[in-house]
Amino acid sequence: MKENEISVKLADARAMYAKASEETKQALVSLFGKEAFAFDYTSIKSFEDACKQLGIEAGAKMQMVSEAGNVDKEAFEQSTALYKLLVIQKAINNGVWCDEDGDQWWPYWVLYSKEEMDEMSQAEIEQKGISQLLSCALAGSTESAGVRCAYASDRGAYTSTDCGFPLCYNSREAALYAAKQFESLFFQYYGIKVKEAEK
Repeated sequence: MKENEISVKLADARAMYAKASEETKQALVSLFGKEAFAFDYTSIKSFEDACKQLGIEAGAKMQMVSEAGNVDKEAFEQSTALYKLLVIQKAINNGVWCDEDGDQWWPYWVLYSKEEMDEMSQAEIEQKGISQLLSCALAGSTESAGVRCAYASDRGAYTSTDCGFPLCYNSREAALYAAKQFESLFFQYYGIKVKEAEK
């Protein structure tokens, strides 16, 4: 390095940018150029990537211990999944919470009836990335089943999608990306159990 020169890693500059005030962001852009801080949400491929984007610590352990000193493992895993999803959502949205029309987008999953599944070939199921869920029928009716933001009744003849917890994104594409990239984390948070593939 030459005298009177300062070297900064791009990752460090981006971490500073993520936590900076608007005035500091402008200074960083004037030093390194706008392209250095250009953002592509598909660069967020893991919780660690999201933390790096936001300039926060990924390795911090969440502690939730009852007075007796033990925890409900399933509840703890769900709360950890929610924390991770909120961090990922914040990173993917990159400070922009709506699209240009003021709309927000939610990830959702389509439910297929047993009859629809029986009509599909294994290749079609794999190509669509369909997972078979363990039973989630409502206590009042074996004809109705739901997955947080999706609902099917009368053996799948009627389906609807509603808003669930506000894990929302600023574009349809970002919501679909998050749903696919972080599906197992969403399922962990919602308590959805996926049936293991038969061997």
